[in-house]
Formats: sequence, C-alpha cells, structure tokens
Amino acid sequence: MEVTIDITAYHKGWFEFRLAVPADGGADEASPITQDMLNEHVLEIDESTVDFDLVTNYAGVHGSVKCATTGGHSDPTSTTRNTKWPHGSCCNGGGACSPPAANKDRYVIETSSNVGEPGAPTGLYTVVLKVPPGIECERCTLQWYYQTGNSNDAYPEAFWNCADVEIKPESYTGDSWCAETVYCGATPECSGGPAAGCGPTEELSCSVEREACGAFQAKCDAWCGASCTATPTCDAEAPEYPGGMLKHECSCWASTTCAALGESSCPGWPFETMCGYCDHDVIGENCCRGLSIHAAIQEQGLDPDTDLLLGSTRATWEDLCEVVVAWNGRFSAIPFLAEADAGNNLLTLAAFLGNAAQESADFVACEEYINPCQGVCSGGNAEDYRDALWGTCYQVPVPTADSFDKTGSLPADACGTSGQVTCVDWDGRPHSGDSCWYGKGALQLTWNCNYAKANTLLREIGLEIDICADPDSICTDGQTFWAGSLAYWMMSVSPYYLQDHRIDTAMNCIKSGCSAPYPGTWTGSGAAASCNIESPAGACWEDSEQYFWADMVGALEKMATRGVAGRTFISGAAGSSEYAVGLANLAAFLAQTMQETIQYDACDENNWSEQSALDMVSAKGGSPGEIYPASAACGQLGQSYQSYSCPAGGVLDPETGETVPPEEVQCAVDLEMVVVAQTSAQWYGAPPPLFCAPRSLVRDAPKWDVSGWCPTQGTSWNQAEEWAAPFGSMARGSIHFGPAASTASVPPEVLASAPDYPSYVVGSVDQGTGEDCLLSGTCCLDKDNQRAGSWQSCAGGCENSALPELNVGSEARTDVEGCCWWGRGAIQTTGVCNFGKLNYFAGKKAAQRGKDALFPDVDFCANPGAICQPEYPELRWFSGLFYWLNDVQPYDVRGERYLDVLQAWVDNGMDPSDHSLVDFASGVVNRGCHDAPFEGVGGADPCGNGEIHAWEERRLNFKHIWGVLSPLLPTRRRSLLLS
Repeated sequence: MEVTIDITAYHKGWFEFRLAVPADGGADEASPITQDMLNEHVLEIDESTVDFDLVTNYAGVHGSVKCATTGGHSDPTSTTRNTKWPHGSCCNGGGACSPPAANKDRYVIETSSNVGEPGAPTGLYTVVLKVPPGIECERCTLQWYYQTGNSNDAYPEAFWNCADVEIKPESYTGDSWCAETVYCGATPECSGGPAAGCGPTEELSCSVEREACGAFQAKCDAWCGASCTATPTCDAEAPEYPGGMLKHECSCWASTTCAALGESSCPGWPFETMCGYCDHDVIGENCCRGLSIHAAIQEQGLDPDTDLLLGSTRATWEDLCEVVVAWNGRFSAIPFLAEADAGNNLLTLAAFLGNAAQESADFVACEEYINPCQGVCSGGNAEDYRDALWGTCYQVPVPTADSFDKTGSLPADACGTSGQVTCVDWDGRPHSGDSCWYGKGALQLTWNCNYAKANTLLREIGLEIDICADPDSICTDGQTFWAGSLAYWMMSVSPYYLQDHRIDTAMNCIKSGCSAPYPGTWTGSGAAASCNIESPAGACWEDSEQYFWADMVGALEKMATRGVAGRTFISGAAGSSEYAVGLANLAAFLAQTMQETIQYDACDENNWSEQSALDMVSAKGGSPGEIYPASAACGQLGQSYQSYSCPAGGVLDPETGETVPPEEVQCAVDLEMVVVAQTSAQWYGAPPPLFCAPRSLVRDAPKWDVSGWCPTQGTSWNQAEEWAAPFGSMARGSIHFGPAASTASVPPEVLASAPDYPSYVVGSVDQGTGEDCLLSGTCCLDKDNQRAGSWQSCAGGCENSALPELNVGSEARTDVEGCCWWGRGAIQTTGVCNFGKLNYFAGKKAAQRGKDALFPDVDFCANPGAICQPEYPELRWFSGLFYWLNDVQPYDVRGERYLDVLQAWVDNGMDPSDHSLVDFASGVVNRGCHDAPFEGVGGADPCGNGEIHAWEERRLNFKHIWGVLSPLLPTRRRSLLLS
C-alpha cells in the first residue's frame, strides 16, 4: 500500500501506521473504529520505500526524544526525562511494535532524503507499507501517527489522521474511471472504464456534482440580484482540500454602474454604494485604491494576492479591501490599518495575515477541521465548543456613533440559538445545536460568545448575514471570510496589539484570549497604561467586582457613628460648612482608594515589581532585584513590610489617652504562617497572587515569567484519562488553585503531590506552560482563567528590590518566610503595626480587652487575609477608613495638621484646582509624610520614605470625585449620612 504524507511544518520525529480491520469487513459503517482495533496491525515499511535503510534507522534518533520502552521492548539509547507519551503510539500501548534496534515500522523523517532538499524538509513523503497477508475488506481504516522529535525531555507534540481504505485480494487487477470538471449548463461526460491518462478514482460522481451545482445556481442568482447576470461555476477538482471538496464560485456582471441601476441593484454586494460598481473586480479595485496600505504594498513591489495571500482562491485581497473600507466607514473612531505611522500599518497587516494564514491553512480552509474519528484520530471535536464549556459571555459590543463600547454580559448561549441551529463541517458532516460553534473564517471565529459579539458588528458594516442563526454563513464568500475575523480582531485583539505592535501579542490573544476577565475595573483589566479617570468610559472603564458603593456606605456609617476607640470619620454632623468639610474629607479618601486599589480592581496588593519599578530603586542606589519575584510579598519598591512596625515610643490609645507599648499592638511575625492572596492582576500573563510560606515549604523564591501560553477553553483529548470527574470534562481555565487557599477547583490527582498552592509553586518552577504540564499539574493552575505565565528559578532564590536606607527598608529577600503583611483593602493596609492596630482596636484583641469591637471574631494578626475575604465585604472599606481615622485625620507633624488643611481648603472656596488638600493626603497615605517629594520631580525627602507615586493621577481622581459630590452641598443644615 503506497501512502503520501504532505508535511507543511517539519518537527523531526517519525511516522507510525496502523490498520483496523472490522470483523464484517467494514460493511456496517455505523460500527465504531477503536484504537484497540488499530493496534492489532502495526504496519511495517516495505523495502521498496525510497531511502528504506535511512528512514528505518530509529536507533539513530536522539535519545532525548525516545521513550525508554517501546512496544514492550527496552531501549537503552533513550535518555529522556519524560515519562508520559501519547496513547496509542509505540511508546504507549500502541500494539506490537518492532524492537528499537531492529525497527521495521517507524518511518524516521529526519533521515529521509527530503531533509536534504533545498529550502526546507517539508513537502511530500511517500511510504510503501506492507499489508498483512489475507486481509480483504470493503472498509478498513488506516491511521497515520506523527510523533515529533523537536522537544527534548518533554511530552511530544503529536498528529493523527485516518482514512477509510478498501483492500482487494492480491489477484485483483482493478479498473479506473475519470470524472471531468463539471460546469453549470454543460453536459458532463463520464467514462466508466479504463482510459489512457486517467488518474485515480475521483471522490465525487458526476451526478453529485451536477446536483450540487444546480442548487448553487439559485444561490448565485439571489446573491447577484435581478439587475446583474449571475455566472456560477462548480469545480470538483480542489486539490488544496483533501477528499475532493466542491468549489463553488459566483461572479456578477452589470452593463452599467450600480448608481445608474439604483441602490437596490446587486443586493448581494453590501458595499456597492461605497466603492462604486456591481462588478466585483471594480468594487475591490476601487476600495483597495482608497487604502494607504495598498499603496505601501505596491511600493514594495508586491502582489497582495500572490505574495500575501499565497494565491488563495478562498478570499482575495480585494475582498479584504472591501471589508476594511466598510469597517472604517462605520467605525471611524477605531479604524483598521489607518495609523499615522505607515510602518505600523504594515506591521499590523503582517500580524493579522500571519495569524490568519496559520488559522486557515494558508487562506484555504474556512471551517475548522473537525475530527471524524471521535477521539481516535487527531483534530478538534465539534463538542469541544459547547456552551457548557464557556460560561458567561462578557464584554458585549454596543455600537455607538463611530465606535462601540464593550459592556454588559450574556449567558453561555449568547446567540440564543444553540437549540435551533444546524451546520455542516468542511468534510460534509452535519452537526446541530451548540456543536456548531467551532472555528470559521480567516481567524477561525470560535465559541457562541464570539459569534454573538461579531454578529452585532457585521450587521453594522452592512453584511446581511446572521451568523447566530446560520453559523455557516461566515463561509458564504470572500467578504464574510474576512469580515467575521476582522470584527473579532477589532474587539479582542487590536486593543492589546496596538500597545506594542508585537505579533506574539496578537498570537496570544487569538490562541487564548486577551479580553479583560469578566468585569474588573478601569486600567486593571488590560486597558492602556495611559488610562486615567478622565479617559473615555468605553476605552478604559468597567464595573468593579471588588468594590461596591453599598459596602462603602455600610462601612462609612459604622465609622461615622460608632467609630473606633473614640474616633469617628469626620462627616459634618451639622452646619453647611461642616457638611462641606465632610464631603471634602470623603473626596480626599476616595481619591486615594481609586489610585491604590479600585483602578486595579484589587483587594490584595498586586505583584507590580515590573522593570520601571526596579529602575526607580536602581536610580536611588538600591538593589533592583528580579522582575516579578515571589519575594515581592516581602516588600516592593525597596520596602520591607515586616519593618512597618509601631513606633518605639508606643501607640496612643485615643479612647484612654494612654500610650500602649508597641509589642502589645503590632502583630508578631509568624514564620510558619501560610497565606495566599485573594486577588491579583488580571492582564494577559499577569503574576499570580502574592503568597507567604516558611522556608521549609518554599526554600527559594522563584520569579514570574509573563510569556508562554496556557489553554483555557475546552478540554484536552486525554483529560478524562488524567483526571476524574468532574475535572475530566471541565474547561481547562476553570481548573486552578484559589482564590486564596481554596483547592476546590484542583483535581485530586494534582493535590496528591501538591496539597496547597505553595507546594504547587515549588513543583511548577521551570516547567514552562502548555497542555502537557497543565495535565501533569505542574503549570497553568495559578489562578482562574490563567492564559500565560509560569514560575522560573534563580540561583539561591529570586531577590526582591532592596533599599535599606529607607526607614521601612531592608536587605533583599530570596524567600517568602513571614512575608504575609502586603497591602490589603481600599488603602492597602500594610505592615505588622497597621494590622495590629486593626486587631487591637476593632478585632479579636479588642473584644478580649472587653471593648465594643466592630469585628470581634476577626483576628487580623492570625488572618490578615480576612480583609479581602468575600464573607466580610465591608472590611476592605473599613480597613481603609480605619487607617484614615488613625493616621490621616489626626496627622500632625512638624506643625502641619491634616484637619487644618481640610478646613482651609473648604474656607478658600473648595476649588478642585487647589491641590493643597489632595497633595497633603497623598503624601500621608502613600509615604506617611505630608511633604514627601513627588515622583519624577525630586526634592528633599524629610521623612526618608521615598517619593509620592502617581500624584498627578490622585489629583485627577480628587477633581472627578469632587465634581460628583459637590452638587450635594446643602442649602440647609443636614448630615452627610442622612442626605
């Protein structure tokens, strides 16, 4: 049996071939083909195969990619550290394979003469296989398996394909016949017998082709419209598609322009009024001429169709031009390929087409290849994209005048049609219901959610298709092929790609999604770093999931009425002037919370030790440390949170007027404490939650690498084999440690070796990312919907930034022992003294002292993470207000009092351009010093605590909040809380 394999991407390794022979010879097509049946016949390579001696030299394959035991035979030349191999291969239960030293059934492609051909070792590999004697069947199944060899000491990437074959007895001489290409209106001529020059049997008979072409005539007529002449052609010879795909093309022609015929003419072309004519070529040519990118390509001497689209007949450059012109005409505020920098436009086009070429097999396939073997062969399964595997659909586009906002959410069946739709995959197999949301179009639009969101935008640009009701309509023509994918690009890729113009950013967004996780807030979910409170809502703002107004009001009422240790929040109990003071005090408080936490939708401090933060430490003569080290939990920007101790002179108890020794107030550092943060940053590849643990558990702190790729949607082919229910069928992004110390979303098989998050971190160091390590429980499980990133080691542990000369500084840390005192809550309560004050005056210790504690059951020293736990929704606000009562309102240093500045700001006219109040509060909150220098401005540092971070943003926050609150200023006396 001669088989030919077309390799388009060379990854070394070898081929294996297996043959399943049904007991009835294949007469019952409904009878399933199993891997066990395939394993019964591992086919040997015939000696007539070109380069036989070379391609059977399995012993010469590098030991780092060969399994230790193959086909039951030990292989002493194997040196790999990998212990898991694809099921159904010679390395794992794939039948009676030959011994590695006397290989007969593995075709080693790296030793084929193809490798020596100019250019690359891709192309056609022809292999002659031995069919075991005595086999005769109407429908046997041949399986091709490709085990790659380009990943040393790792689970290999593997590929499968299957084909039904008929095997005749050895005495069979055979006959052949040819089917000519059939054109509508022509009389096909088919020859049923042997003919000179005839090739192998065509996949489609003439009758099938005539029937299909006749049905297409009606579609073509409807598409072109009554005023244009429709000329459909149907072609059975489409070698770029395995299995003889039907290729239907429709062209329209009119004797005059559409303008002369009226806008209702040629209804199949949605862009005729924009680009001028019914004739497709004229439309496309005119649209392309209107794009600056077209001229830039021509200046390079390139033919877009040939050099960029590789001669595709699926969709043309003119098709793309039409879609781009339509998009830019409708959404002029967010155009495609229209940046001022022509070089950036070329980069964007390269990123878009490069990813489209990969997703659509070089612009050939519109539909994803759906596996016909139901798990035995490779390829996707339509069931991998069921609604149940998605969850809520967020970031729904709402068109505006010249753009669209991403807001709100939809259920898993975002289209609302999963129960009614039907579809046919590229190989002609029907599907129905929520199995129709597999990839289609240039970028393979996938999942019900993305279909629903793109559907809204396609209608806006004039495409009269409904991909919710008819998902196959994406593949109607060249325009729809591009349009659905352009809509997805502009929704879910472009906002992130345009920040750096890196093709890997676009690739990661397409592979695993860069859209913001369900509603975070403002810049924390992936918006541009330039976003601030004055930025457009559609570009930068989303609803918070951590901070709610009702929780704030509840905490504020407690602090303004009951208070803590005799102190209350100044809210202006009576008098219009005092009421204004209360509003100004609240505005100053909220301006700080917006900068410290709300903009990031974070309760726990994020690991923000990025390069710019390290550079600031270096500029001050400190040790910068590593980017995103786990030891950031001990302190960031040169600080040491354990050094935030109470003053040596003691802490004033405002209720009694007595000074309490610091050791009675501040929390003791428990070196055995294990805490994992509840929240963390959510941008693509962002570091996971901070955590602390003893050295006995985590000896050396690793650092976070933001690159890589973690699968989040759908399931892995062998997931059910690795993990018991329900984890075997869960979407991969839903399997993770956390939040906090929770392991409820972790398979028991993973917990057996990593019972908690710190243990998992130790086991995941230097394991990279990807499907294989995820299934082994050693990567991509750090948080919900993790899309990228992994832990890496440093010799001796990864250092955090160190600036010992700070009053709250220390030497660099390479561990996380006792480092449990990072910032939490609205104003990031930080350090052993501040958590101790909470406990002493409002928590468990206050209750033990016989005080009327607001939170008598919360031990803030034993459980500092309580501030962010969902069972205490007011605590994240309360902790910030407590800090305000004890450190901001009573602030009095070197003759400067916060209350004096607050009153003076009100008395001087409450002008938001007067920054005296917000700057004073910013210094106290951010650096514990009212006159600390501004970041980037420099100047004296009287307190030695460093510069005020983001002082300009805090000013804008205050201005915005005051604009919201100032209309509440009374015309008569009233209380802030009762207004």
